[in-house]
Amino acid sequence: MVKRIGFRVLLPSVNLIVFIALSVWGASPPLIACLLQESANVPWTPQNPFYPLLLVPRLVAVAINAPAYFVAASILAVVGVSNLNFMRWLLPVMCPFVVVVWHFTGRWVDRRLEWLPAVPHPKHWTGILRVAAVALGLLAIGSAYGVVYFARGGIAGWHGETPFNAALTYGSTGWLVLWELMLLTAIMRRKNEPNVPVAQSDRR
Repeated sequence: MVKRIGFRVLLPSVNLIVFIALSVWGASPPLIACLLQESANVPWTPQNPFYPLLLVPRLVAVAINAPAYFVAASILAVVGVSNLNFMRWLLPVMCPFVVVVWHFTGRWVDRRLEWLPAVPHPKHWTGILRVAAVALGLLAIGSAYGVVYFARGGIAGWHGETPFNAALTYGSTGWLVLWELMLLTAIMRRKNEPNVPVAQSDRR
């Protein structure tokens, strides 16, 4: 059953459901607090645009979908969405990119399991993959420093945004490490492949 569907379908479907569930779950407490004005229990700070993401469910949703967050945030920044409307649109705009990111992750898993045929590429792609692996490795090292930094407490009182930045750093580091492993496995696989021209491999 799983092989017939493939992780390229299973992963995006499951993660989209989880993402929506965590987003809705994390929306209830601040909404109730705003309506009932229970600022003593759940502080309401409309000046801080990150506040709607400071609850654990939404922190988890953003962390496990960090690439989708960066794409959605970039689009909203280019469009010129104001700070007060940023969080209102961020999670909905993330949804399609959550599907895209996990779809391609699932395709990588399917190819490793040989549930999809391997795609032939020219040999010079190995050099490109090595350059990308070095770049991602450096980014992962820098991001790992951020993980250690936030794990030790981060910046206390930094406008209340520290939990969000910490969650985003944890998620980004995890994705960078995963992409690094993907590139390394691709490099090793190409290293062990025979030097077959792309035109011949396409006929197989």
